[in-house]
Amino acid sequence: MEKRPLGSSGLEVSAIGLGCMTMTGGYSTTPDRQEMIALINRLRTELGLTVLLIEHDMKVVMSISDRVTVLDHGEKIAEGSPAEVRANPKVIEAYLGAPAE
Repeated sequence: MEKRPLGSSGLEVSAIGLGCMTMTGGYSTTPDRQEMIALINRLRTELGLTVLLIEHDMKVVMSISDRVTVLDHGEKIAEGSPAEVRANPKVIEAYLGAPAE
């Protein structure tokens, strides 16, 4: 499988079949993150592709997603728009902890 570098970020993109790709290499700087966001947005707008993103950087997820599914220990706890997910009590508890009593 051919891997191609993505700009100067060090990310590598592999095309697998039709409309599926994996990105490896991570990103550690804001320019790298912005480059990845721009690539995903281009795939969506210019090519009309649906992108399945598995990502832990919430700034990235919330800035480019139309729909978000949240897992906690492998169990789906929320699904919806970024705004709906951000306000979901289960998501808040899973990622920030339960409120003090």
